[in-house]
Amino acid sequence: MLAGVVLLASVRVDAQTAAAGDAATGSLYGRVVDGAGQPLPSVEISVEGSMMRAATDLNGRYSIAGLPEGLHALLVRSLGYTAKTVTNVEIRAGSATQVDVTLYPTVVELEGITVTAEAERGSAVALIEERRAASFVVDAIGSEQIARSPDSDAAAALRRVTGLSIVDDRYVYVRGLGDRYSSAQLNGTPLASPEPDRKAIPLDMFPSDLLESVVTAKTYSPDKPGDYAGGLIDIQTKSFPGQRTFRMSLGTSYGTITSLQSGLGYTGGNLDFLGFDDGTRAIPDAVPTDTKILNTDLTNDEIAEIGRSFEPVWEPRSRTVPVDAKGSVSFADQTSLFGMPTGVLLSGTYSNSYDTRELLERIIVLSDEVENYEVDYSGTQTSRNVSWSTMAEVDFLASRSTQLSVRGLYTRTAEDLARDLFGYNADRSANTASTRLMFTGRSVWSAGLEAEHFLDWLADSRLEWRLGYGGARTDEPDRREVVYDETDEGLAWRELTNSGTRYYTEMRDRDLSAGLDLAIPLGYTSQLKVGGAWVDNTRDFFTRRFRYRGASRIGAAQFLPADSLFDDPNIAPDKLALQEDTRRTDNYDASKEVLAGYAMLEFPLGSQLKFSGGARLERVRQKVLPYDLFPLGLPPVDSAVLDNTDILPGVNLTWSPTQAMNIRAAASQTVARPEYRELAPFDFIDFVGGFLQVGNPSLTRTLIRNLDLRWEIFPSPGALFAVSGFYKNFIDPIEAVVFPSSELIATWDNNREAQVYGLEFEARTSLGVLARGLSNFYFSGNLSLIESSVQMDSTLRLPSGETIAVVPRERALQGQSPYTINAALTYFLPATGTTLSGMYNRFGRRISQVGTQQLPDIFEQSRNQLDVVLEQDLGRRLRLKATVSNLLGESPTYEQNGTIVRQSIVGRRISVSFSFGTGS
Repeated sequence: MLAGVVLLASVRVDAQTAAAGDAATGSLYGRVVDGAGQPLPSVEISVEGSMMRAATDLNGRYSIAGLPEGLHALLVRSLGYTAKTVTNVEIRAGSATQVDVTLYPTVVELEGITVTAEAERGSAVALIEERRAASFVVDAIGSEQIARSPDSDAAAALRRVTGLSIVDDRYVYVRGLGDRYSSAQLNGTPLASPEPDRKAIPLDMFPSDLLESVVTAKTYSPDKPGDYAGGLIDIQTKSFPGQRTFRMSLGTSYGTITSLQSGLGYTGGNLDFLGFDDGTRAIPDAVPTDTKILNTDLTNDEIAEIGRSFEPVWEPRSRTVPVDAKGSVSFADQTSLFGMPTGVLLSGTYSNSYDTRELLERIIVLSDEVENYEVDYSGTQTSRNVSWSTMAEVDFLASRSTQLSVRGLYTRTAEDLARDLFGYNADRSANTASTRLMFTGRSVWSAGLEAEHFLDWLADSRLEWRLGYGGARTDEPDRREVVYDETDEGLAWRELTNSGTRYYTEMRDRDLSAGLDLAIPLGYTSQLKVGGAWVDNTRDFFTRRFRYRGASRIGAAQFLPADSLFDDPNIAPDKLALQEDTRRTDNYDASKEVLAGYAMLEFPLGSQLKFSGGARLERVRQKVLPYDLFPLGLPPVDSAVLDNTDILPGVNLTWSPTQAMNIRAAASQTVARPEYRELAPFDFIDFVGGFLQVGNPSLTRTLIRNLDLRWEIFPSPGALFAVSGFYKNFIDPIEAVVFPSSELIATWDNNREAQVYGLEFEARTSLGVLARGLSNFYFSGNLSLIESSVQMDSTLRLPSGETIAVVPRERALQGQSPYTINAALTYFLPATGTTLSGMYNRFGRRISQVGTQQLPDIFEQSRNQLDVVLEQDLGRRLRLKATVSNLLGESPTYEQNGTIVRQSIVGRRISVSFSFGTGS
């Protein structure tokens, strides 16, 4: 759906209205759709008692300006549809009022109907109406609901949606399924992921101020991409009202264990506040680009000179952590460009926040049924998180039947992290101190040209086409790690794989896409839809690793702090020498091309039953090509190549015994494909003694068969009750596993089969249905109950291509929560402009990492989150918003064999913001 601009069309003003031009006036805008949720062009909207009127454009949008302040009635008419009168439309001076209208054909409603404006207005009502009319199972959250929550980004907002849970504060799990079983789009265009290790888009990169709605399709339709089983998440950026508007907000937040408390940090670059490194962390110019740093290629003096060229900052320092700051601004207007009615939207957001966590990190090994700690660390981590986004959109109404849209979005996030861990390490047989400095910058951008044509010469068909260019970039320049062992003489530096290291990585993703959809009406509720899509994604992954060696030659210097130890006097041929550890498997190029075509039909089976179904053909070629950055003539590293052609059918049936009730049934087959990182043989250790994570080139794609059933009722505008059931069968599911070798290795493997089934319950309603005195209270809540089982094979394929025997067993699917609970209670007091909301979220414990052999699974434990939000109208277009997040103070905790192995204490957060706006 195009997030088009509201355009003034065919407005005629009589002398009476012109004479009243000096009086206070406002404007009116909205959208007209049919009972199936499709936009209706050329609908006449007239204001009773005047000559003011407008006609809708091809997206069903209209606008009327210059309306006198007060109450008005609208008459909405279109040939073949029942006329509707909307009463009690309140127009306020200097503002725009939104009224969205649904019309039904005369064969359904034979007489004109009258409704009040409250029954037609509001984004929450519009989203529910869109859900009611959809041909498949969807859930959505809109800007109205987001604004009343403490949610600062899309990930937090989606936590409120039925069956959705958030992992690591940024990744969305739909119906408890891992991120590999979901897909994300921005305004219908595929998004590239800035994450090297996973498919998911970190949705915390999309500030809530930019969001119009986030819609999650839980059943498959052939006109959508076929690579999801949990849900397809479509992020819709904001559209804007039918007049000039300006919005700005400023705010701050206080973390109870972070703000104005002692935390960790280090000296970075001058552009860190923008989320970019200014070159401070770049690979020094002295480092050769065409040769590996080894003493066989360079002289010892040359290596020493290179070793002294790195930034001499290694240690986190204690510092007082500031409070957070955030702000946003947006501007929208409509004008004329080249004689075409034109809408413009510009917006931007900025956030600078800090987060201190108390950490616990443990690794358990089992030997002869005795539990021991391989690693038992605790410590502190402080991160500075910068996030900013900018969006621009320009829409042209080229003619009554053609609209063009050009939009672009760029979002940047950066995490600057300092970590200090201390504890026992069994490999070292000593207490170990480990520090890390790490800066990670992520960017996602998307640019698109879209067009929509209303083809009245082809039975009022609708043709849409789009071209998209997007990409993602991740930079992790100069991660620094140092490890010391505790001795009788004090802490002594140890020469290890992850000690005295400098690590650099860059990832570039690029997406080119095109799509075409043609919908040909075959009657009021029937249509044939055909189309195709093409996506070409490429990735370049670059890594270089360096470390200092020579511990046996530095004597007493090994007891120096890292900043002094790695200072120039100690970097010499007879002391510490730099060595390059870049590996043959560290770098790779990858590509994925998807070519798809589909055909589907929607038609009634009688007066109450509707069929929607068809099939999609997807041809996918996926390659991961590792390469040696400095080839030595050795045989090439194994590549991963997948070439699959899949027919993906989908059928949706909707029975509507009344206009306020739907019973839906759906069946489909979809796929889940391995990600580049999972196929690449690149390896990485998170901390000394931790898992060695390695990709597996032998992975294959997963086939998923889906069955869904939903009953939903819409008793009044803005209210709904729903019960859903679903079943999914996975063939060759991909999961992360851990197995013991010479060290603990984490990789990915295909299991034989898995099943998931569950129930979902949802309710949204005013409590006025219980008692009139409760009419100012609004409740929304949902509960998901989910069971899953995986049949583990008796063998595990190693990244080397070899197999090892493991104990076959049945267990829950990795990442699958057995239940999720969301509830929100909102109190409105219109007389004072006050809104008070309480929001609760909980998920059931789920497997984070699958154990094999004697290693038990690692579980992320259940936790509760309670947030409270107060909004207060201060007058003069000024509004206050105050929130308390994580009121219960619970923290992410992971257990293995009943023992806590990972935990981060996060505390509570108190936020205050003020917003100001003109226009509606």
